[in-house]
Amino acid sequence: MSINDRLGAIRFLNGLRLHGIHPTLENVKSLLVHAGNPQLRFSSIQVVGSNGKGSTASILATILAANESPVGLYTSPHLSDLRERVLVQGRMLPVDSWLQTLNFVDESIKETALPITFFEAVTCAAFFLFEQSGITTAVLEAGMGGRWDATSVVDPIATVLTSISLEHTQILGNTLEQILSEKVAVGRAGKPFVAKLPDELLPEFRRHSKMLGFTPIIWGQDFFARWVSPASQSKRIFIYKGPSGEMELPVSLVADYQIGNVALALATLDVLGKLPREESLSHSLLQVTHPGRWEKVLDIPQVYLDGAHNPEAAEFLLQTIRSSFSSDQKVIYVFGILDDKNWTLVLEKLIGSADSMFFTTPPSTRAVPPELLEQWIFSVKKTLPTKSGSLDDMLGEAIERALARSLPVVVAGSLYLVGEVRKQLTGLVPELPIGEHSPEDNRRS
Repeated sequence: MSINDRLGAIRFLNGLRLHGIHPTLENVKSLLVHAGNPQLRFSSIQVVGSNGKGSTASILATILAANESPVGLYTSPHLSDLRERVLVQGRMLPVDSWLQTLNFVDESIKETALPITFFEAVTCAAFFLFEQSGITTAVLEAGMGGRWDATSVVDPIATVLTSISLEHTQILGNTLEQILSEKVAVGRAGKPFVAKLPDELLPEFRRHSKMLGFTPIIWGQDFFARWVSPASQSKRIFIYKGPSGEMELPVSLVADYQIGNVALALATLDVLGKLPREESLSHSLLQVTHPGRWEKVLDIPQVYLDGAHNPEAAEFLLQTIRSSFSSDQKVIYVFGILDDKNWTLVLEKLIGSADSMFFTTPPSTRAVPPELLEQWIFSVKKTLPTKSGSLDDMLGEAIERALARSLPVVVAGSLYLVGEVRKQLTGLVPELPIGEHSPEDNRRS
Protein backbone atom coordinates (compact mmCIF):
# COMPACT_ATOMS: atom_id res chain seq x y z
CA MET A 1 0.00 0.00 0.00
CA SER A 2 1.50 3.33 -1.08
CA ILE A 3 2.05 6.22 1.32
CA ASN A 4 0.25 9.07 -0.41
CA ASP A 5 -1.15 11.09 2.48
CA ARG A 6 -0.37 12.14 6.06
CA LEU A 7 -2.40 9.34 7.63
CA GLY A 8 -0.48 6.75 5.62
CA ALA A 9 2.81 8.23 6.80
CA ILE A 10 1.64 8.21 10.42
CA ARG A 11 0.55 4.57 10.23
CA PHE A 12 3.77 3.46 8.53
CA LEU A 13 6.17 5.11 10.99
CA ASN A 14 4.16 4.33 14.10
CA GLY A 15 4.06 0.68 13.07
CA LEU A 16 7.86 0.57 13.05
CA ARG A 17 7.94 1.24 16.80
CA LEU A 18 7.12 -2.42 17.32
CA HIS A 19 10.71 -3.19 16.35
CA GLY A 20 12.15 -1.30 19.37
CA ILE A 21 15.87 -0.54 19.57
CA HIS A 22 18.53 -2.67 17.84
CA PRO A 23 22.19 -2.71 19.02
CA THR A 24 23.46 -3.17 15.46
CA LEU A 25 24.06 -1.14 12.30
CA GLU A 26 23.69 -4.08 9.93
CA ASN A 27 19.98 -3.59 9.23
CA VAL A 28 20.23 0.10 8.38
CA LYS A 29 23.42 -0.46 6.36
CA SER A 30 21.73 -3.20 4.34
CA LEU A 31 18.71 -1.00 3.69
CA LEU A 32 20.91 1.87 2.51
CA VAL A 33 22.97 -0.41 0.24
CA HIS A 34 19.73 -1.69 -1.30
CA ALA A 35 18.60 1.91 -1.89
CA GLY A 36 21.86 3.20 -3.36
CA ASN A 37 23.74 4.58 -0.33
CA PRO A 38 22.53 8.20 -0.44
CA GLN A 39 24.62 9.05 2.65
CA LEU A 40 27.79 8.75 0.55
CA ARG A 41 26.87 11.68 -1.68
CA PHE A 42 27.62 14.47 0.81
CA SER A 43 30.11 15.07 3.60
CA SER A 44 28.98 14.84 7.23
CA ILE A 45 29.77 16.11 10.70
CA GLN A 46 28.41 13.87 13.45
CA VAL A 47 27.49 15.24 16.89
CA VAL A 48 27.15 12.91 19.90
CA GLY A 49 26.77 13.56 23.63
CA SER A 50 24.42 13.43 26.60
CA ASN A 51 23.37 17.10 26.46
CA GLY A 52 23.94 19.93 24.00
CA LYS A 53 23.90 17.86 20.79
CA GLY A 54 21.01 19.68 19.20
CA SER A 55 22.27 23.17 20.02
CA THR A 56 25.79 22.39 18.79
CA ALA A 57 24.46 20.84 15.58
CA SER A 58 22.20 23.85 14.97
CA ILE A 59 25.11 26.28 15.44
CA LEU A 60 27.28 24.28 13.04
CA ALA A 61 24.59 24.10 10.38
CA THR A 62 23.71 27.80 10.65
CA ILE A 63 27.32 28.89 10.17
CA LEU A 64 27.92 26.45 7.32
CA ALA A 65 24.66 27.40 5.57
CA ALA A 66 25.77 31.04 5.41
CA ASN A 67 29.04 30.09 3.71
CA GLU A 68 28.26 26.86 1.80
CA SER A 69 25.15 25.96 -0.13
CA PRO A 70 23.10 23.99 0.52
CA VAL A 71 23.65 22.48 4.01
CA GLY A 72 21.48 19.92 5.81
CA LEU A 73 20.71 19.51 9.50
CA TYR A 74 19.34 16.31 11.08
CA THR A 75 18.20 16.43 14.71
CA SER A 76 15.85 14.55 17.03
CA PRO A 77 13.36 14.38 18.53
CA HIS A 78 10.99 16.80 16.86
CA LEU A 79 8.82 19.02 19.02
CA SER A 80 5.57 18.81 17.07
CA ASP A 81 6.20 18.23 13.34
CA LEU A 82 8.32 15.37 11.98
CA ARG A 83 9.70 17.71 9.31
CA GLU A 84 11.63 19.62 12.02
CA ARG A 85 14.15 16.76 12.01
CA VAL A 86 15.41 17.48 8.49
CA LEU A 87 16.29 21.06 7.54
CA VAL A 88 17.98 22.29 4.37
CA GLN A 89 19.38 25.82 4.63
CA GLY A 90 17.44 26.13 7.89
CA ARG A 91 14.05 25.31 6.35
CA MET A 92 11.72 22.35 6.59
CA LEU A 93 10.99 20.46 3.39
CA PRO A 94 7.53 20.17 1.76
CA VAL A 95 5.12 17.50 2.95
CA ASP A 96 4.99 16.02 -0.55
CA SER A 97 8.77 15.45 -0.50
CA TRP A 98 8.43 13.64 2.81
CA LEU A 99 5.55 11.46 1.60
CA GLN A 100 7.43 10.42 -1.54
CA THR A 101 10.55 9.64 0.47
CA LEU A 102 8.71 7.70 3.17
CA ASN A 103 6.96 5.70 0.46
CA PHE A 104 10.37 4.81 -1.02
CA VAL A 105 11.69 3.81 2.44
CA ASP A 106 8.58 1.70 3.05
CA GLU A 107 8.99 -0.09 -0.28
CA SER A 108 12.69 -0.71 0.41
CA ILE A 109 11.88 -2.19 3.83
CA LYS A 110 9.31 -4.52 2.26
CA GLU A 111 11.73 -5.58 -0.49
CA THR A 112 14.49 -6.38 2.02
CA ALA A 113 12.23 -7.70 4.82
CA LEU A 114 14.50 -5.96 7.34
CA PRO A 115 13.25 -5.18 10.90
CA ILE A 116 13.87 -1.43 10.68
CA THR A 117 13.10 0.80 13.67
CA PHE A 118 11.35 4.18 13.67
CA PHE A 119 14.63 6.08 14.15
CA GLU A 120 16.43 4.03 11.49
CA ALA A 121 13.64 4.66 8.97
CA VAL A 122 13.57 8.41 9.64
CA THR A 123 17.38 8.57 9.46
CA CYS A 124 17.33 6.82 6.08
CA ALA A 125 14.60 9.20 4.93
CA ALA A 126 16.81 12.11 5.98
CA PHE A 127 19.68 10.78 3.86
CA PHE A 128 17.38 10.47 0.82
CA LEU A 129 15.96 13.96 1.36
CA PHE A 130 19.46 15.40 1.66
CA GLU A 131 20.54 13.63 -1.54
CA GLN A 132 17.49 14.96 -3.41
CA SER A 133 18.22 18.48 -2.12
CA GLY A 134 21.80 18.34 -3.43
CA ILE A 135 23.40 19.34 -0.15
CA THR A 136 27.18 19.58 0.21
CA THR A 137 27.38 18.92 3.96
CA ALA A 138 25.07 17.40 6.58
CA VAL A 139 25.30 18.00 10.31
CA LEU A 140 23.93 14.89 12.01
CA GLU A 141 22.84 14.71 15.64
CA ALA A 142 23.03 11.17 17.01
CA GLY A 143 19.88 9.95 18.68
CA MET A 144 21.35 7.94 21.56
CA GLY A 145 24.81 6.69 22.39
CA GLY A 146 26.91 6.51 19.24
CA ARG A 147 28.26 3.07 18.45
CA TRP A 148 24.89 1.64 17.32
CA ASP A 149 23.18 4.89 16.35
CA ALA A 150 21.79 4.95 12.81
CA THR A 151 23.68 8.17 12.04
CA SER A 152 26.93 6.25 12.56
CA VAL A 153 26.69 4.64 9.12
CA VAL A 154 28.30 7.80 7.68
CA ASP A 155 32.03 8.47 7.46
CA PRO A 156 32.18 11.97 8.99
CA ILE A 157 34.86 14.55 8.26
CA ALA A 158 34.73 15.42 11.98
CA THR A 159 33.00 14.21 15.12
CA VAL A 160 31.86 16.27 18.11
CA LEU A 161 31.26 15.10 21.70
CA THR A 162 29.30 17.68 23.69
CA SER A 163 29.07 16.11 27.17
CA ILE A 164 28.86 12.88 29.15
CA SER A 165 26.35 12.11 31.90
CA LEU A 166 24.58 9.05 33.24
CA GLU A 167 21.73 8.37 30.77
CA HIS A 168 20.10 5.32 29.18
CA THR A 169 22.20 3.22 31.56
CA GLN A 170 20.29 0.04 30.70
CA ILE A 171 21.69 0.34 27.16
CA LEU A 172 24.87 2.45 27.37
CA GLY A 173 26.33 1.26 30.69
CA ASN A 174 26.24 2.18 34.37
CA THR A 175 29.40 4.31 34.55
CA LEU A 176 30.59 7.46 32.81
CA GLU A 177 33.51 5.49 31.39
CA GLN A 178 31.19 2.91 29.83
CA ILE A 179 28.97 5.62 28.35
CA LEU A 180 32.04 7.46 27.03
CA SER A 181 33.19 4.25 25.36
CA GLU A 182 29.86 3.95 23.50
CA LYS A 183 30.01 7.54 22.29
CA VAL A 184 33.68 7.73 21.25
CA ALA A 185 33.30 4.51 19.25
CA VAL A 186 32.13 6.78 16.39
CA GLY A 187 35.58 8.41 16.10
CA ARG A 188 37.29 7.91 12.73
CA ALA A 189 41.00 7.32 12.13
CA GLY A 190 42.79 10.44 10.98
CA LYS A 191 39.76 12.68 11.58
CA PRO A 192 39.32 15.34 14.29
CA PHE A 193 37.22 14.49 17.32
CA VAL A 194 36.27 17.70 19.15
CA ALA A 195 35.24 17.12 22.76
CA LYS A 196 34.24 18.89 25.97
CA LEU A 197 34.78 16.53 28.89
CA PRO A 198 35.49 16.66 32.63
CA ASP A 199 39.17 16.25 33.49
CA GLU A 200 38.66 12.81 35.02
CA LEU A 201 37.50 11.38 31.67
CA LEU A 202 40.31 12.84 29.54
CA PRO A 203 42.73 9.90 30.09
CA GLU A 204 40.02 7.49 28.86
CA PHE A 205 39.28 9.73 25.87
CA ARG A 206 42.98 9.84 24.94
CA ARG A 207 43.21 6.06 25.34
CA HIS A 208 40.40 5.66 22.81
CA SER A 209 42.06 8.15 20.48
CA LYS A 210 45.16 5.94 20.37
CA MET A 211 43.08 2.80 19.80
CA LEU A 212 40.86 4.28 17.07
CA GLY A 213 43.35 6.72 15.56
CA PHE A 214 41.25 9.90 15.71
CA THR A 215 42.79 13.31 16.48
CA PRO A 216 41.58 14.64 19.86
CA ILE A 217 40.68 18.34 20.02
CA ILE A 218 39.95 19.11 23.66
CA TRP A 219 38.14 21.94 25.44
CA GLY A 220 40.46 23.82 27.79
CA GLN A 221 43.55 22.67 25.92
CA ASP A 222 43.03 23.22 22.19
CA PHE A 223 40.13 25.67 22.38
CA PHE A 224 38.14 27.63 24.95
CA ALA A 225 35.37 30.22 25.27
CA ARG A 226 33.91 32.40 28.02
CA TRP A 227 31.07 34.86 28.37
CA VAL A 228 32.03 38.53 28.65
CA SER A 229 28.51 39.96 28.94
CA PRO A 230 25.41 39.05 30.94
CA ALA A 231 22.45 37.39 29.27
CA SER A 232 20.01 39.68 27.44
CA GLN A 233 16.81 38.94 25.58
CA SER A 234 18.39 38.66 22.14
CA LYS A 235 22.17 38.22 22.28
CA ARG A 236 25.25 37.71 24.42
CA ILE A 237 28.95 38.44 23.85
CA PHE A 238 31.68 35.83 24.30
CA ILE A 239 35.36 35.34 23.57
CA TYR A 240 36.50 32.30 21.61
CA LYS A 241 40.10 31.13 21.48
CA GLY A 242 41.12 28.30 19.15
CA PRO A 243 43.66 27.18 16.55
CA SER A 244 43.02 30.25 14.36
CA GLY A 245 43.34 32.76 17.18
CA GLU A 246 41.02 34.76 19.45
CA MET A 247 37.74 36.50 18.57
CA GLU A 248 35.06 38.42 20.44
CA LEU A 249 31.66 37.51 19.02
CA PRO A 250 27.90 37.84 19.65
CA VAL A 251 25.48 34.90 19.71
CA SER A 252 21.71 34.62 19.91
CA LEU A 253 21.77 31.65 22.33
CA VAL A 254 22.04 33.37 25.72
CA ALA A 255 21.71 30.53 28.26
CA ASP A 256 24.83 29.99 30.38
CA TYR A 257 25.25 26.39 29.24
CA GLN A 258 25.40 27.38 25.57
CA ILE A 259 28.99 28.66 25.86
CA GLY A 260 30.36 25.13 25.58
CA ASN A 261 28.12 24.30 22.62
CA VAL A 262 29.14 27.47 20.76
CA ALA A 263 32.82 26.76 21.42
CA LEU A 264 32.52 23.17 20.20
CA ALA A 265 30.93 24.29 16.95
CA LEU A 266 33.55 26.97 16.32
CA ALA A 267 36.43 24.65 17.18
CA THR A 268 35.11 22.01 14.79
CA LEU A 269 34.95 24.47 11.90
CA ASP A 270 38.31 25.89 12.99
CA VAL A 271 40.17 22.57 12.70
CA LEU A 272 38.42 21.83 9.39
CA GLY A 273 39.52 25.17 7.96
CA LYS A 274 35.87 26.21 7.56
CA LEU A 275 35.67 29.01 10.16
CA PRO A 276 34.40 32.15 8.38
CA ARG A 277 35.77 35.67 8.76
CA GLU A 278 34.75 37.45 11.94
CA GLU A 279 32.10 39.69 10.35
CA SER A 280 30.38 36.80 8.58
CA LEU A 281 30.66 34.61 11.67
CA SER A 282 29.07 37.28 13.88
CA HIS A 283 26.13 37.57 11.50
CA SER A 284 25.64 33.79 11.42
CA LEU A 285 25.80 33.40 15.20
CA LEU A 286 23.01 35.95 15.62
CA GLN A 287 20.79 33.85 13.34
CA VAL A 288 21.04 30.63 15.38
CA THR A 289 17.79 29.31 16.82
CA HIS A 290 17.10 26.10 18.69
CA PRO A 291 13.44 25.84 19.75
CA GLY A 292 12.65 24.37 23.13
CA ARG A 293 16.01 25.17 24.72
CA TRP A 294 15.54 28.16 27.04
CA GLU A 295 13.08 29.56 24.52
CA LYS A 296 10.83 32.42 25.56
CA VAL A 297 7.38 31.95 24.03
CA LEU A 298 5.29 34.41 26.07
CA ASP A 299 6.02 37.86 27.52
CA ILE A 300 3.15 38.41 29.97
CA PRO A 301 3.67 36.36 31.99
CA GLN A 302 7.11 35.25 30.92
CA VAL A 303 7.00 31.59 29.82
CA TYR A 304 10.21 29.73 29.01
CA LEU A 305 10.54 26.29 27.45
CA ASP A 306 13.53 24.10 28.21
CA GLY A 307 13.77 20.40 27.42
CA ALA A 308 15.96 19.62 30.47
CA HIS A 309 15.28 15.93 31.21
CA ASN A 310 18.37 14.61 33.02
CA PRO A 311 20.33 15.79 36.08
CA GLU A 312 23.08 17.53 34.10
CA ALA A 313 20.57 19.42 31.97
CA ALA A 314 18.57 20.34 35.10
CA GLU A 315 21.74 21.80 36.65
CA PHE A 316 22.33 23.81 33.45
CA LEU A 317 18.73 25.04 33.56
CA LEU A 318 19.12 26.13 37.18
CA GLN A 319 22.28 28.07 36.31
CA THR A 320 20.47 29.76 33.44
CA ILE A 321 17.55 30.81 35.65
CA ARG A 322 19.97 32.35 38.14
CA SER A 323 22.02 34.18 35.50
CA SER A 324 18.92 35.40 33.65
CA PHE A 325 17.19 36.69 36.78
CA SER A 326 18.97 36.46 40.15
CA SER A 327 20.57 33.84 42.38
CA ASP A 328 17.43 33.56 44.52
CA GLN A 329 14.84 33.77 41.72
CA LYS A 330 11.79 31.57 42.16
CA VAL A 331 9.92 30.17 39.16
CA ILE A 332 6.70 28.28 38.57
CA TYR A 333 7.39 24.92 36.96
CA VAL A 334 5.14 23.01 34.62
CA PHE A 335 6.82 19.62 34.67
CA GLY A 336 6.42 16.21 33.08
CA ILE A 337 9.00 13.53 32.36
CA LEU A 338 9.42 10.06 30.85
CA ASP A 339 9.95 6.95 32.93
CA ASP A 340 13.41 6.14 31.52
CA LYS A 341 14.85 9.33 33.04
CA ASN A 342 16.32 9.79 36.52
CA TRP A 343 13.43 12.03 37.47
CA THR A 344 14.11 12.09 41.22
CA LEU A 345 17.56 13.63 40.66
CA VAL A 346 16.12 16.09 38.13
CA LEU A 347 13.54 17.24 40.68
CA GLU A 348 16.18 17.45 43.41
CA LYS A 349 18.08 19.91 41.20
CA LEU A 350 15.04 22.10 40.51
CA ILE A 351 13.10 22.02 43.76
CA GLY A 352 15.12 24.81 45.41
CA SER A 353 14.19 27.28 42.67
CA ALA A 354 10.50 26.38 42.67
CA ASP A 355 7.78 28.72 43.86
CA SER A 356 5.38 25.94 42.95
CA MET A 357 5.21 22.92 40.65
CA PHE A 358 2.40 21.85 38.33
CA PHE A 359 2.82 18.24 37.20
CA THR A 360 1.32 16.86 34.01
CA THR A 361 1.70 14.12 31.41
CA PRO A 362 3.85 14.59 28.31
CA PRO A 363 2.24 13.17 25.14
CA SER A 364 4.03 9.82 25.46
CA THR A 365 3.12 6.33 26.61
CA ARG A 366 6.35 6.41 28.67
CA ALA A 367 5.32 9.35 30.85
CA VAL A 368 5.70 9.14 34.63
CA PRO A 369 2.24 9.58 36.20
CA PRO A 370 2.04 13.19 37.43
CA GLU A 371 0.47 12.04 40.69
CA LEU A 372 3.64 10.07 41.43
CA LEU A 373 5.79 13.15 40.86
CA GLU A 374 3.55 15.18 43.17
CA GLN A 375 3.68 12.49 45.87
CA TRP A 376 7.47 12.42 45.71
CA ILE A 377 7.71 16.21 46.10
CA PHE A 378 5.35 16.07 49.07
CA SER A 379 7.60 13.45 50.70
CA VAL A 380 10.66 15.72 50.55
CA LYS A 381 9.17 19.24 50.79
CA LYS A 382 5.64 19.29 52.16
CA THR A 383 5.42 23.10 52.13
CA LEU A 384 5.94 23.46 48.38
CA PRO A 385 2.65 24.14 46.56
CA THR A 386 2.04 21.40 43.98
CA LYS A 387 -0.76 20.15 41.80
CA SER A 388 -1.16 17.45 39.15
CA GLY A 389 -3.58 17.18 36.27
CA SER A 390 -4.10 17.55 32.54
CA LEU A 391 -1.75 19.73 30.53
CA ASP A 392 -4.46 22.26 29.69
CA ASP A 393 -5.43 22.64 33.34
CA MET A 394 -1.89 22.75 34.72
CA LEU A 395 -0.61 25.21 32.13
CA GLY A 396 -3.64 27.45 32.69
CA GLU A 397 -3.25 27.42 36.47
CA ALA A 398 0.51 28.01 36.25
CA ILE A 399 -0.05 31.07 34.03
CA GLU A 400 -2.72 32.41 36.39
CA ARG A 401 -0.37 32.04 39.37
CA ALA A 402 2.45 33.67 37.41
CA LEU A 403 0.30 36.69 36.62
CA ALA A 404 -0.81 37.00 40.24
CA ARG A 405 2.71 36.66 41.69
CA SER A 406 4.74 38.32 38.88
CA LEU A 407 6.87 35.22 38.41
CA PRO A 408 8.13 33.41 35.30
CA VAL A 409 6.85 30.01 34.21
CA VAL A 410 9.36 27.36 33.15
CA VAL A 411 8.15 24.28 31.26
CA ALA A 412 10.67 21.45 31.63
CA GLY A 413 11.27 17.71 31.96
CA SER A 414 10.54 16.47 28.45
CA LEU A 415 10.90 17.70 24.88
CA TYR A 416 7.55 16.02 24.18
CA LEU A 417 5.96 18.25 26.81
CA VAL A 418 7.84 21.30 25.55
CA GLY A 419 6.64 20.60 22.02
CA GLU A 420 3.00 20.36 23.09
CA VAL A 421 3.14 23.59 25.13
CA ARG A 422 4.97 25.36 22.32
CA LYS A 423 2.25 24.32 19.90
CA GLN A 424 -0.47 25.64 22.21
CA LEU A 425 1.16 28.97 23.03
CA THR A 426 2.37 29.79 19.52
CA GLY A 427 -0.67 28.51 17.59
CA LEU A 428 1.58 26.21 15.56
CA VAL A 429 -0.29 23.61 13.48
CA PRO A 430 2.07 20.72 12.60
CA GLU A 431 1.66 19.24 9.12
CA LEU A 432 3.24 15.87 9.99
CA PRO A 433 2.44 15.18 13.68
CA ILE A 434 4.11 11.79 13.59
CA GLY A 435 5.57 9.69 16.40
CA GLU A 436 4.64 10.02 20.02
CA HIS A 437 2.86 13.25 19.11
CA SER A 438 0.39 11.25 17.04
CA PRO A 439 -2.83 10.09 18.74
CA GLU A 440 -2.48 6.74 16.97
CA ASP A 441 0.81 5.97 18.69
CA ASN A 442 0.11 4.09 21.89
CA ARG A 443 3.11 1.78 21.80
CA ARG A 444 6.29 1.78 23.82
CA SER A 445 9.49 2.32 21.84
